[in-house]
Amino acid sequence: MHVSNRHMELASVVAGIAGAYDMVARKKDASDDEDEDDEQYKYSSTVVAVARDDADFGVLAENDDWDVEEPDPAQWVWTDDYSNILGAMIRKAREE
Repeated sequence: MHVSNRHMELASVVAGIAGAYDMVARKKDASDDEDEDDEQYKYSSTVVAVARDDADFGVLAENDDWDVEEPDPAQWVWTDDYSNILGAMIRKAREE
């Protein structure tokens, strides 16, 4: 899933949903790989991949650019009935 967002941290949301279904999430944050350029509309990206277990990632699991994204036990899992947009915005602000 492409979870890049200038205002919200969403990788932990995907990791939480994956964890609720006994799955594993790995995140690749390309913010260190790319130079952002507003004039060229070039921005970094964050992607989260989900699989049943780590072995299903194959060679991706061996790639140092893809980190295991553990679900935060203190963060409620988003569902059709629950989301926490403000929490996602606060997490993003704390990253910066």
